Amino acid sequence: GHRHRTRATDGEAGLDVAPIPPEVRESLKELIPKTWDWISNPIDGSILEWARPQALEVLKTLAASPAYDVVLANVRWLEFMVARENGETLFQMALEQLKGLAKGSGKATMFVMSDSESPDERRRQAVLAARSEFATAGIAVYPDIERAARTLGKYVQYMAERAAAG
Repeated sequence: GHRHRTRATDGEAGLDVAPIPPEVRESLKELIPKTWDWISNPIDGSILEWARPQALEVLKTLAASPAYDVVLANVRWLEFMVARENGETLFQMALEQLKGLAKGSGKATMFVMSDSESPDERRRQAVLAARSEFATAGIAVYPDIERAARTLGKYVQYMAERAAAG
């Protein structure tokens, strides 16, 4: 099918980003009725107001699709959850769901989580806690999309070579 490249996947990363399949678009229409038709892959999370619970559901929907072999997601939006009502609880629930997605999807999964730029100490601590919990769970976490994409590109190339060798 048609694939397009993004800045983070161009060049040495060598990744192609598959468009969102029609059946996933239908699911997105139900999850985020006001913005579903603005969504493409890769997703611009600012459209979704990532600190909302729907953001996690969008990620789960995409990860469950057989159209995608791997999951590469910027999850820095987790830090914004701590500023919400019941923020610590929401943060911990989302963190557990992301760990479950990474471990249970059956797909190579990498998360991107850059440093917090907030003066709010709770948000900075949330980033550190999330990185630590992901690492403890054996989930790859990168500080920027470029590094994650390069590493993922190497993984995809390795898997392709391995499959070709039989």
